[in-house]
Amino acid sequence: MIRFSLENTESLPRRRFILLIVTSIMVMTIPAAVFVGMLLALGLCFVKKTNRAEIITFLAISVLAILLFSLKSDTTSIWQHLLYAEIPLYIVAAIGFDMLVESSRTKATQIAGIAIPILLMVMPAIHIFRCHPYSHIYYNEFTGGVSHAFGRYELENYGTSNREAAQWVSDNGKYNLSGNQLFVATRSEKAGKHYFGEYKYEVSIVETRWAERANHIWDYAIFPVTGIEPEILTSQYFPPKNTVDTISIDNVPICLVLQRTDTCDLYGRGYLANNDVPHAIELLEMAVYNDPTNESAMINLIDANLRINNKDAMKKWIDRFLEIAPRDDVGNYYNAYYQNITGNNDEAERISKEIIEYNPRFGLAYMFLSMVYTLQKRYDEAESIILSTVDYDIYDEQAARQLVRVYNAQQKDIREAELSYYDYAYKSYDRRGKKELAEKFKKLYEETKNKQ
Repeated sequence: MIRFSLENTESLPRRRFILLIVTSIMVMTIPAAVFVGMLLALGLCFVKKTNRAEIITFLAISVLAILLFSLKSDTTSIWQHLLYAEIPLYIVAAIGFDMLVESSRTKATQIAGIAIPILLMVMPAIHIFRCHPYSHIYYNEFTGGVSHAFGRYELENYGTSNREAAQWVSDNGKYNLSGNQLFVATRSEKAGKHYFGEYKYEVSIVETRWAERANHIWDYAIFPVTGIEPEILTSQYFPPKNTVDTISIDNVPICLVLQRTDTCDLYGRGYLANNDVPHAIELLEMAVYNDPTNESAMINLIDANLRINNKDAMKKWIDRFLEIAPRDDVGNYYNAYYQNITGNNDEAERISKEIIEYNPRFGLAYMFLSMVYTLQKRYDEAESIILSTVDYDIYDEQAARQLVRVYNAQQKDIREAELSYYDYAYKSYDRRGKKELAEKFKKLYEETKNKQ
């Protein structure tokens, strides 16, 4: 599934990735009529030697816009900005069909030149009217339409369906966990407050991701499908049994309204927080039985079994979790930890590196890998991996303590660790064009060095 939530967009490889995303989105979402018109324009402009300047100009504007968005936009704003890159392509397509009509020598070919774009736009036009107000969720014939894109590509990026879902809760919601207010979980607290601003009862908005929904108090939850793991979307357990309303287009759901009918996961987490592991496991297993896609309950079960050193049960829940969320950072982190405590250090290292490659901003993977390297006396690698968190602006107190541990393990002066950090930070910020920060750490390095 294409994701648009990658935060580190400063490095060149990530910029190239964004460029690939932009190009892919345009290929998948521009109507087939536009591609046909563009091919006609390109072919006829060289055969007839007309309109070359206009066509080249509009194509150049589109390419420049794509490059600009890839360099300057973060991934969350791609959808909003793509329209500016697509408009010149629509104009080129119109020129192409116009050239076809003008160059036709017979009445039949002229009629064909007019009919082709009309016929090609029939399906997009039907989609617009049938799927209103969600007509912006569109994938062309080359992709197989919205139904084929479900579980493969993002659908509800703008969150438009939140309004209809909130209206359903407003009309049908009833108290569940509390007698004096309604708790509603959403992906965005700001959007939730906007849609429930005039609700007749007091509403508390709980901001949470799909995977973490079980860890919060709520009566109802509103979730567009964006951000839900594709393995869950295409599983037999989706939508969950506690779904009370579904907003769909082309027979696929784009937003769900859930009603909390089971609090085993919530109370199980509470028992775990109080270190009452047996009761926690009992309730959390019941929660997963009731909802086999309850990711939070499974993560808590992994943690609970780790606390009592039940490695077999721990592995069981890790495998169950990774079946539905194979790319999840936390699930794979626990898997790496399990491999480490069972003596499979090579596999633990491999998994940790995969986590970092997929999500360079997941700090726990760096910490864990550095600790593994330290225990193996691979001190240079242990230092290198923890310092690389600076490149993603996630170096924190935990990382600093781990760097000190690496130096302590070598019986080195911890001031050397401080110097190493300052030097690395200076070079990292300088390389990324953050001159003010680079100068700050260069100065800190020189001052510390002179004190020795």
